[in-house]
Amino acid sequence: MKKHWLSLTALPFLLTAVSAAAQGIYTCVDANGRRHTSDRPIAACLDREQRQLSKSGIVQRVLPPSYTAEEKAAIAARAKQQEELQQQERAKAKNMAALLQRYPSPEAHLAARKAETDPVIARIREGHARIEKIKQDRAKLNEELAFYKKRPENMPAKLRMQLQASMDGEQAAQKYIANQRQELVNVHKRYDAELELLKTLWKQQ
Repeated sequence: MKKHWLSLTALPFLLTAVSAAAQGIYTCVDANGRRHTSDRPIAACLDREQRQLSKSGIVQRVLPPSYTAEEKAAIAARAKQQEELQQQERAKAKNMAALLQRYPSPEAHLAARKAETDPVIARIREGHARIEKIKQDRAKLNEELAFYKKRPENMPAKLRMQLQASMDGEQAAQKYIANQRQELVNVHKRYDAELELLKTLWKQQ
């Protein structure tokens, strides 16, 4: 009877051992390069994959890393950043393809540049012509102003208004020309940047 009692006492421990053996063996390599083996998930490898092996050494399953809330947030942030970078790369590739389709040759790009800059140059010339006209009209006003040189207080209000309008018109024309010149610079910069990209794309073709 005593021997039978000892067998019953050892039975739970035997069942635990059998259960652990049935579950298999966990193995992994930690952050320091050390290999661990255990009959349960390994705490030192919670941040990396662990493999569960059968008694014969066959991989039964792979346990994914177990992360804290902060680690999960950091992983999600990195994944989002990576996705944004990939989207940027896809958008860049799409833009490059569209640019190459629009300008299949250097001649096509040069023609487009000329078509966009010629109107700006024409507006600059119009601005200079406007200033020249204002100066010619002012020369006539100056002839009248000479009559009131000694006594400017006797100058008619109409003449004063005409003189002020002439000066304001010239200032506006100068500002118009400056804006058009800046527009011309911007257009050339844009086409120059495109040309550098296109040179590479044309070579790849």
